[in-house]
Amino acid sequence: MNTRAIADAATGVLRPQVASELLQPGMWIMDTAGNEGWAYLNLDQARTRFDGVLHQPRSVLLGASAHPGPRLTFVNLEVSLGERIDVDADRVGRGFKANTQITWRDTLGPYGLELEQRASIGTIHNMNGGIALEESSAQTKFVLHLDASQAVRVVYQKQNFARTGEPGLPTSTSNAQVATLAWLGRAGNLRSWSTGASWAQQDGQAAKREVFVKYQPGWAWH
Repeated sequence: MNTRAIADAATGVLRPQVASELLQPGMWIMDTAGNEGWAYLNLDQARTRFDGVLHQPRSVLLGASAHPGPRLTFVNLEVSLGERIDVDADRVGRGFKANTQITWRDTLGPYGLELEQRASIGTIHNMNGGIALEESSAQTKFVLHLDASQAVRVVYQKQNFARTGEPGLPTSTSNAQVATLAWLGRAGNLRSWSTGASWAQQDGQAAKREVFVKYQPGWAWH
């Protein structure tokens, strides 16, 4: 897949040029139980800015997913090894990125329980071999199914980013947290609503709180 930037003087793009090219040959396998495995070679090209270098990071992507049983319903792991583009530094560096997801379902009397955990971690090295940046994120989601049309959902998300200072790039860190509690309802297949509250904090600043009510109507045309 080829993506080209068109000329737009207002944004500093003075003439058309290739923004990115995606080429990822590989293989994917699946068994009769729905378990999967894949491996891809990254031959992509991409620019981080107009008239910048057309970077060619080379890496391999390996992944697998499985459905172990009625409670541990889904496990996924994916890792990219090799080179990554450091956007702020406008260069390619050695690094990796790994993602995982685990889903657990169970019952508590008449109620259904669902727990989902997602996590991601990655690094990129600088020209001297040291770590230029580190990033990580995590999300925990818990759902209590009251019945077929109502549920209570709690979601907690956290993101961390840290860059090691070097000439032209100062040391920087970023930390963000978001928590949400919501009651979810549904009437048929077309109408749904939710109400709840959220809490968010960025880099130790004062937390932001929000109360929300959402309604989504729908109609069936015959």
